[in-house]
Amino acid sequence: MIRIRDLTQSFFTFWRAAQDKEQAEQLRLWQEIYESENRDVLQVYFSPPHWGQRENLPEALKRYEEDNEGILKTAEKMEKLVSKIVSKVLTAFDTREDEVEIDVVIFVGTYGADGFCFPVEERWTTFFALEVLSRYGDAIAALVAHELSHGIHFELGRKTHSMSVGDAIRDPSIFFQVVPLLFIEGLGVSASKQVIPGLEERVYLLYTSEQWDWCQENRGKIISLVLEHLEGQEHQDSSELFGPWEPTEELPYPRIGYYVGYLVIEELLKQYSLRELAEIEYGKYPQIIGMTLQKLS
Repeated sequence: MIRIRDLTQSFFTFWRAAQDKEQAEQLRLWQEIYESENRDVLQVYFSPPHWGQRENLPEALKRYEEDNEGILKTAEKMEKLVSKIVSKVLTAFDTREDEVEIDVVIFVGTYGADGFCFPVEERWTTFFALEVLSRYGDAIAALVAHELSHGIHFELGRKTHSMSVGDAIRDPSIFFQVVPLLFIEGLGVSASKQVIPGLEERVYLLYTSEQWDWCQENRGKIISLVLEHLEGQEHQDSSELFGPWEPTEELPYPRIGYYVGYLVIEELLKQYSLRELAEIEYGKYPQIIGMTLQKLS
């Protein structure tokens, strides 16, 4: 069963009370009206791996003034959009709703992650942050499909194996490793492409035209770089490939790992369905990804 929980009315109740106040009063009202009623969600959001930063709240309060109309318009269509895409994601994974237990939370954060999937009280939960998504235009549908696909992936893995990738990434030392993120994010990108067909290919990765063109032109170089990461234990941290990121001559664009993961999953989809990929045992990821990248290089 998939349950949708919409916190946006709680946010707008807070903002109507806070928008003309001094910052100190706005911070007090945030706690009293918004966070106190939704503590379970915002505790996850502000906790490691820190999808949002509490210290960004003062700056976010300034930005809400500018973005309020866009957040409101996005909120008005979001629950209907999520419900529509849920059905398509289930079909893409050849899954019935009664096979999975997932929550969806629609909320307003502090300009951190656009969306993410993480457990709340042991139930996989997909989060969508409207203050970020309000600026996404047509890419919103792709992002919604991407994050919902993570939830289906983790749930199918949980039902199939005693140790699934979802269980593994709750361990911070595993969450930030390259191998699981290549598979997880690649699957999310490829699934969103199946669920929301017809967009420019770069949109499924949330890339600019320039970033997409650079990846295409440097495909072999990028694959070799990722293979080096997989071969050396000292390079297992994923920050260079998935963010946070500082531009370098070698990698002038962020989130390059999404592109490589996408290439891997697109190759694997020639042999497997999305459901079959979601049900692959987590311990097999290194071999599968390594062999696929060698084939692509």
